[in-house]
Amino acid sequence: MERRLFRADNGSFSGTVYLSVIIAGLMVLFFLALALGSSGFLLPWDLTAAQKAILWEIRLPRTLAALLAGGILAVSGASYQGVFQNPLVSPDLLGASAGSVIGIMLGLICGAGFWMLPVISFGSGMLAMLLVISVAFLITRNGGFSAVLLILVGVVLSALFSAVLNFLRYFLPDESSIFGASYYMMGALNGVSMPDMLILTVFGLVPVLGLCAFSRSLDVLTLPHEVLETQGVRVRPLVFMILFLATMASSATVAVGGIIAWVSLIVPGILRFAFGRSHVFLLPCAFFTGAAFLLLCDLLSRTLIPHEIPIGIMTSIIGVPFFLGLLYLTRRKYVQTGV
Repeated sequence: MERRLFRADNGSFSGTVYLSVIIAGLMVLFFLALALGSSGFLLPWDLTAAQKAILWEIRLPRTLAALLAGGILAVSGASYQGVFQNPLVSPDLLGASAGSVIGIMLGLICGAGFWMLPVISFGSGMLAMLLVISVAFLITRNGGFSAVLLILVGVVLSALFSAVLNFLRYFLPDESSIFGASYYMMGALNGVSMPDMLILTVFGLVPVLGLCAFSRSLDVLTLPHEVLETQGVRVRPLVFMILFLATMASSATVAVGGIIAWVSLIVPGILRFAFGRSHVFLLPCAFFTGAAFLLLCDLLSRTLIPHEIPIGIMTSIIGVPFFLGLLYLTRRKYVQTGV
């Protein structure tokens, strides 16, 4: 029997209470993210013209971007984990994020326009993810498929993609582009503007809404695929559509903020352990939890020290201990099943 801390299926009391608490916490973090920063504590009233510009033109877009990006990444990760039935899978580990940055880098080298960058990011992320899956299936074509092998292939090819990224940096046109590419690889939300919010909305939030519409299909995918095929369920097109939407959504965050690691892995993984596998509850809960987590990381990254810490570094510092804790909590399953 699957172990869980609370039962959240069918909108139970514990799940509703958690969702209410996380939404309240998200509202508090949103206010703090607007009010706090390197320029001091600012409130929307009684501000100078310069302070109003800082609040509405710098902090507001950045806060909205952190909120949306965190929610988008968490839902994308939950969808990946639902398809592969493994809480250790995410767009980061399967190479989609690194592949998206390769697309961004190529777009910068070729002088791609503003709206072309997310399209190129999605296409390269999708190709990277398909390459990882194809190599994993090719290795195991004469044996049973292993989720651990899929993750190992993803880690190895992600290292290759990182090497390609470092190589492409030599072809960037100027030092400012090289500096910007470094921020893409580390993850950063400074400099986000309202036009970037359009990218997150069109290429990120819309696919997330599509993933929520597939929440019951993700629940169905927990059954053996052979059984589903005999019942008339077209598993492969369903899996492809979910991965298509999840990769598009995560690629939108890469186009705006670079590689923001660990959000898509630890947030849905912990929620899945705590509340079970009902994606009808898990996906919206992952969105609000991921948004709150990334807002907190962004707030810490620009207030802990005088110099700003790239948000990808902050999510790694916070995420790694949580991931180790998740491994400890789920160790029995993987020791017993060998996956």
